Amino acid sequence: MVRDAKSGLPAVDAAHPARSSAHGLGVVLDQPWFMGRLAGPATFGHTAFTGTSLVVDSTRRLVLVLLTNRAHPNWSWADSDPAHVAAANVLAAKG
Repeated sequence: MVRDAKSGLPAVDAAHPARSSAHGLGVVLDQPWFMGRLAGPATFGHTAFTGTSLVVDSTRRLVLVLLTNRAHPNWSWADSDPAHVAAANVLAAKG
């Protein structure tokens, strides 16, 4: 699940070419753009359309679940990435 199945491949998000293409089975690996300072070789997670996210840092034994809803009242009003990074950075500082 956490082995990089796309090692060496370019990122697939044309809007964010600096993002890594590192993906395991159903999760992304070591993605600072939403994992903040929790990102690292043993970190995996997932984001969803509405802005929710899951980050698991197996080295520190930390789990972060952020429940947001950027789709209400419409789909274009918010970028939830800064909130993800801020929450992850707070947890990384305490963990």
